[in-house]
Amino acid sequence: GAALFFGCYWSRLDTPSHARFGDGTWHLRTEQMAWFWRHYLGRTPPGDPLAEPLHADLTRLPPVFLNVGTIDPLADDTHELARRLAQVGVPFDLEVHPGLVPAFMRMTARCRAADAAMDDAAAAIRAMIAEA
Repeated sequence: GAALFFGCYWSRLDTPSHARFGDGTWHLRTEQMAWFWRHYLGRTPPGDPLAEPLHADLTRLPPVFLNVGTIDPLADDTHELARRLAQVGVPFDLEVHPGLVPAFMRMTARCRAADAAMDDAAAAIRAMIAEA
């Protein structure tokens, strides 16, 4: 199985979540993501399925656990991945956490909602292992 915490699954930066939350108010800016993608891709053309999972064939993936905060420029990446997993019949769980920001999973020491999300992720991973 796979537990995916930070939705960065394609290089598109024109999504509604980027438009709404990509100004840096919540730390992550769309222009930062453009920089990350340029350096990550290097000479690899955008859209290469080996670099951008949303351009890949997802049909043979194992079960996937996804989580996302609602105040995140990358939220649409996670929702699009969930949509495509559903489309090809890959089992997945998607947890949406209202009011949480990018990288909220790193805030478990100070944010009860992040701590609870980590517990949920651990339970999902344990379930995947038990089913293997």
